[in-house]
Parts: sequence; C-alpha cells; structure tokens
Amino acid sequence: MAETQRKIREAEQAGREAAFRLKMLNKLDSLFTEGDMAGVRLDSIQVKYTPDGDSDYLVIGKGRSEDGRPKVVFSPGDTAQNALLNMLDRAEQRGIKWRDDKPWKPAE
Repeated sequence: MAETQRKIREAEQAGREAAFRLKMLNKLDSLFTEGDMAGVRLDSIQVKYTPDGDSDYLVIGKGRSEDGRPKVVFSPGDTAQNALLNMLDRAEQRGIKWRDDKPWKPAE
C-alpha cells in the first residue's frame, strides 16, 4: 500500500512538472509571436556555457521593441534549462527587463 501511494505521489509530481514545462514552452512561443508586457517581440535565443563558478549557463534573448529598436535580456542559471526557465518565469510573473542592445565595448 505504501509503495502504491509513493508511486501515485511521484506520478502527480511528474504531472505538475510536465504541466509547468508546457506552460513555459507556450510562454516562449508567445514571446516569439506576440511579444511580452513591454511590447518586445523575441527574435532569437542563444544559450552560452560560461563556467564562471556562479552560474554556468547564460541565456541571451534578443528582440525588437514596437518601434523597432533592438533589445536584449540576459538570464543566468546553473543549467541551460534553469536559465531558460528563469527568463520565461520572469516574463510570466513580472515582465522581462529588456536593455537596449548596443555593441559591447570594454570599460574605459
């Protein structure tokens, strides 16, 4: 009986995780097709592996505002999946903080 209850709890947990991932993938799709609360539509996502000790992965999202200006967002994570989920969760909860996408230049 205890083994059956454990398996039921595991299946319920797996179902909740699958539903969450599906929700996040739907959010990703809507960022590409409709944009977010700030009116920025996502054009591309890049995942970089950067073993710096703090967070090993960085998702870089590039998009365009409604007036056509290029925008960028950065989302770190300990895994590639977590970095992407962090960005999507921010988009879902409180909006992404987009920055103007300017050419990088070293600090002077």
